Amino acid sequence: MGLFGLFGNRKKEHEEDDYESNLRNLEDLIYDNSEMKRTISKVRYSRAVFDLEEEAKLEAQLNSHLTDIQLKEQYEKGIKEQYERAIKERESNRLEHINLRRFSQKDIEKYINSQCDILNETSKYIDQAKQEYSVVISYASDIQLIEAAPENIRKNLSKLAETISGLTVDRKNSHTTERKLSNDVYFRMERIEPEMPGALMQLQNNESYFQTVKKDLKILEGERASLRMDAKDLIKNHKQIKKVSMMSILGLFIIFGIFVASSLIIEEETNFLFLIVIGLSALFSIGLFAYLKNIERQVIVTEIKLNKAISLLNKVKIKYINNANTIDYEYAKYGVKSSYQLSNQYEAYLEAKKQKLKISRLTDELNDAEIRLETNLKDLRLYDPHIWQAQVKALIDPKEMAEVRHGLSLRRQKLKTQIEYNMNRLNEVKMDIKRVTIDNPQYTKEVLKMLENYESKTSK
Repeated sequence: MGLFGLFGNRKKEHEEDDYESNLRNLEDLIYDNSEMKRTISKVRYSRAVFDLEEEAKLEAQLNSHLTDIQLKEQYEKGIKEQYERAIKERESNRLEHINLRRFSQKDIEKYINSQCDILNETSKYIDQAKQEYSVVISYASDIQLIEAAPENIRKNLSKLAETISGLTVDRKNSHTTERKLSNDVYFRMERIEPEMPGALMQLQNNESYFQTVKKDLKILEGERASLRMDAKDLIKNHKQIKKVSMMSILGLFIIFGIFVASSLIIEEETNFLFLIVIGLSALFSIGLFAYLKNIERQVIVTEIKLNKAISLLNKVKIKYINNANTIDYEYAKYGVKSSYQLSNQYEAYLEAKKQKLKISRLTDELNDAEIRLETNLKDLRLYDPHIWQAQVKALIDPKEMAEVRHGLSLRRQKLKTQIEYNMNRLNEVKMDIKRVTIDNPQYTKEVLKMLENYESKTSK
């Protein structure tokens, strides 16, 4: 027989008595459960009354500190808008009524279980909200402690806050400065820093020497080409004169033969004319011979000059190639394409290193100032001294402090609204469970049993 069949076989005359008895037991259990939850809530949050008093004090203090009319109007407007929005949300978030009259036994059982789950979830939200509410109150109490501190302590806190604010801005500006070097270039410059600036000067000297050797190489190549041209012209002239000489000798032989033949035929005295021809021929031959010898000497001299030029050119070419290889290696070693680029990168590296040291110094000074500020705040026995490092401006400017207080007030109001909403949902769920037993008296014992199981689970 099922749980819901316990009442099926009872006599009709006892049903009304059992129903009244079970209903009273259910009401007592709900009452006891409510009392137990209220007791647990009081134990966990013994500061409930204190919170309300603190809330009134904070509201009065907020009005006293918001001397600026614009801030006060903004605050009042925000509170009014929040209040109106809370009313609308409260109306729209009410749980809708569910008609259970046509529910079966299994449906009612599922419904009660779902209501128990809502009770559990809502209680968790209330606990979390109350814990956060306690934290917000503690933050507000910290503001009171700071403002109630002696004047010398407040001045010291303000001075430290100004130091932290200034160092933070300086460090941020240093970080946002445009970087001229990539990380790879920076680490490469850091690696070769011991070789600098000697390596830079050596590269500059190598480039200068390379340009000098390159210029000499071009001059020697031009001289070699000129000497080769001269030697070629001399050899060509020598061949041409030699050919002319051969033709001239042939012509002289022909003339000599003509003279011999004419002297035999005419039989006259021609010795004088013959001598003249012979003399002219001899002079011409001597002249050609001397000219050929001169050309040969010029060819020899030109060849000697050409060989010397080639020898010097080879020597310079070796220097040129070695110097070019050295420069190429240094370019690859330093990751640059010229000494000018290396010079720029080295200067940028020195500037970046200087900036890095500055950031490190600012960070050390900032850490020291933050430690001193937190130490002074701990002396005031604040709930959370560390959080003031993120809101140091509030320690300098009263308006900023008013903004912080205003933000806490808004957070507190939101938490109150959340707690109130969930408390209303708790009451609605309890009323729904009670309504189930009223509308369905035959399920009273089952509902009581399910509530007891729920309480045993949640109390663990």
